Formats: sequence, structure tokens, C-alpha cells
Amino acid sequence: LPTDGLKAVDARVKLKIKRLIVGGVSVNDVDIGVTLGAGRLDIKPLTVVVSGGKIDASLVVDGSRAPLALSVNMDARGIDYGALLKQLKITDIATGKFDAKLNVKGRGGSVRAIMAGLDGRARIVTQGGKIDSGILNVVSTDIMAALPFVDSKGDKEIRCGVIDFDIRKGRATAKTLIFETGGLGMIGTGSINLADESIDLKITPRAKKVSLLKLAMLPANVGGTLA
Repeated sequence: LPTDGLKAVDARVKLKIKRLIVGGVSVNDVDIGVTLGAGRLDIKPLTVVVSGGKIDASLVVDGSRAPLALSVNMDARGIDYGALLKQLKITDIATGKFDAKLNVKGRGGSVRAIMAGLDGRARIVTQGGKIDSGILNVVSTDIMAALPFVDSKGDKEIRCGVIDFDIRKGRATAKTLIFETGGLGMIGTGSINLADESIDLKITPRAKKVSLLKLAMLPANVGGTLA
């Protein structure tokens, strides 16, 4: 990461944009404040409205001394992921809204070094949405054999979804990994190593109806890398 550029300039910038199109996604009411001095970059406020929800964030990049220090805080509320998926032309997967919080900090001379020592927390919560029945195929092939159960009332409702990772020294460990529909639940455990981007997760599905208890819902191990 080139930190010399941060030390070469002093600046104070305010930027407001009513509507911005980024990768086909409409971002509205952008408000950004930038302060740069003595090698320290502060971006605050950083607020945008996207898919009916609001994102408030702040970013600090401190290159006043080596290695560079990074701090990111983000609070997203009421983001309509159904509308977002349509803008990205990925339709009919799911509809609903989510809230998210990200608070992380790290230090290093490269992105990889920062990720390898990252500390903080990442959390996403959703409820009251709806999932397309075909997506349940990723859980178990037996699910589709149980049709038309996913067409009965409430089976496709997303009752609750929580992804909560505690990040310590570059390892993101799942404190909570839960997804619940009217007919199906999934509980996850494990971690993601941000240093080498390796994934070690286990997803355990469970039936919530007596008629589905005989299905072979086996736990799924998720490995490989983020790439």
C-alpha cells in the first residue's frame, strides 16, 4: 500500500451526490466528508441511501507511521436485498430486508497483511423475507423430492437469518450462523481464516415439520477458499 501519497497532500473535501449509478446499482443521497493531513485520511461522514435503506460509515487510514493502520465502521439499516438483486439482474432468489454492522481494524503494509491481523466484528440480520423454493436445492436434494411442501403456507417465509462473526487476529469465527424458514432451519459453525482466505464451515439443516423429519438432511462441510 502506497502511504507516501497520504503524506504528500493536505486536503479537506465535502462531496454530495443526489444520484449515482455504480455497476447498475442506484445509490442516492451520497454525503462524503474527507480530511487528509500528516498522512492520516479520515472519511466521515460517509452516508448513502441504497435499495430503500441507509448506510452510515466511517473510515480511517493512518499512514503517519509504518505500518499503515486501518479502521472501518459501518451501520446499514433496512437494505432491501430483493430490490438490490433485481438491479444486479439476479432475480427471484429471495426478497426481504437486512441490517448489517461492521467494525474492524487492522495494521499492515499490504491488504493481505491487514486482513491477516484483522480484529473486530461483522453482523448481518434479516427477517420477514421470502425465499424461492428452488434455492432450497443447495441444502439437500431430498428437499425437492418433498415438494409441494414448499408451497404450503409459511414454508418459504424467512423467519430469521443471523450471520455474526467475531474476528480476532485474522480469524473470523462464527458466533451465530442461523437461517430459519417456515419449514426448514440451518445452523452453522466454524471459521474463515482471512490470512490465507480458507473456509472451514459446517452447515447443519433441520426439518421443522413432522412430515419432513424422515428426510436425509445431512450436514454440509464448506471448505475451499473465498476465491
